[in-house]
Amino acid sequence: MAAVLVVLARALAKKERPAWYLLAGYILTFGLRLTVVLPSFRFWFYRESFPFYMVRCARLYDIPFTLGCLVFVSRRYALQFDRTEQLAQELEARVTQRTQALQNETDARKSMMLNIFHDLRSPLFVIGSGLDTLAAAPDALPTLLPVLQERVGFVRRLTEDLFLAAKLEQKQVLLNEDRARLEALTAAVCSACQAEAAHKGVELRTDTGTPLPVWGDAVRLEQILQNLVTNAIHYTPSGGRVTVVCAAENGQACVKVTDTGCGMDKDTLAHIFEPFFTTKKQGEGTGLGLALAEQIISTHRGHILAESTLGQGTTFYIYLPVLEQQRAREQVQWGVDHKLRILAADDNKKVLNLLEKDFGRFGLEVLTCSRRGEVRTLLETQPFDALAIDEGLTGGSGVEFCMSIQGKYPALTRIVMTSSPTREIVDARRHGVIDGYTLKPVSAATLLEEIRACRRSEKQK
Repeated sequence: MAAVLVVLARALAKKERPAWYLLAGYILTFGLRLTVVLPSFRFWFYRESFPFYMVRCARLYDIPFTLGCLVFVSRRYALQFDRTEQLAQELEARVTQRTQALQNETDARKSMMLNIFHDLRSPLFVIGSGLDTLAAAPDALPTLLPVLQERVGFVRRLTEDLFLAAKLEQKQVLLNEDRARLEALTAAVCSACQAEAAHKGVELRTDTGTPLPVWGDAVRLEQILQNLVTNAIHYTPSGGRVTVVCAAENGQACVKVTDTGCGMDKDTLAHIFEPFFTTKKQGEGTGLGLALAEQIISTHRGHILAESTLGQGTTFYIYLPVLEQQRAREQVQWGVDHKLRILAADDNKKVLNLLEKDFGRFGLEVLTCSRRGEVRTLLETQPFDALAIDEGLTGGSGVEFCMSIQGKYPALTRIVMTSSPTREIVDARRHGVIDGYTLKPVSAATLLEEIRACRRSEKQK
């Protein structure tokens, strides 16, 4: 009976309707059970009789409670069955959605392969025809050479873009990050494009006076700016204007590239960042420039937007986090003052070399290793303030290693380096297995910031 009362109390607390049936049955049964003790009180209105005695002996007073239990259990099963059906429908909807997404991805890959085949076949056909012509008429070399060089250059650019796109998709691109002046990169690109703009009769205006210090790969950023400015010049007719402006907006570095060209409609604008989508003539572009630009800017923790009006022109916006010099100096000073000792573990030697170089610019020293055994040995033999370990370290995940050393080094700040925060990483942070995580590509500044945030949070506890 006590267990039933507990179940009843929980059901009533959750405001479950079947609980009222059980409660009504219990009240009726409790009232009828009082008849069992009536003879002992010798009430004047109570007279013992054979029918009353039989009812009491047959325990008929338990019938209401039994019926209440049956209704309660039946209703609970019915509710659970409805919930199971609802979950099944939600699961079916998710499976359908995922299947559709996979189908779309497969179709996109097929379309991409067809585009690659077409883009490679056309220049190769031109090159092959040119070589056949040269074999028959060597005197045609001066005429055919510029055409062959242009087509070979196109194939080379397409191959390089495909290689970069594949690396970005697999998150294997290692950015040579350092302090960069975005306004200086923009000015250099615009200066290099002035001759092209003048040749086409397009006015190229620039406003790059606003200092925009950022943290990133200067070569990749310059590549993106070059692509945007040359595209703007290409789509702007003679007598038009291209304007490039550097500004600081809402704490972010912004580069705005505006042209007075033909513009785009909404349908075209919705697809410009898709691989192999281009509005240029066949053979004039690879269709990968804006797709690569979006991925590279995203890797720099920024974003790129586009606005366009058909017949009036297009504007591209690049937003990147501003490198706060004062905060960076504070982070470095904090590390130097406390003689911060960091151990970084990653099975990618290039990542470790970049981290060593990056921390060296800050005047800090970081010890690196690439195997779990080395990490364990270094932790046992030397004192460290922080451990930055790759989630995909050979021999087991970074979370598993941090779990194996949990409680051994109370003063050690444990950071996991990952491409994306998985459920395992989030749960490990919530349960104290790790102190934090940072997204790749990792730099000294982002790692120091995460260590500082973890230690500040630990002190507040």
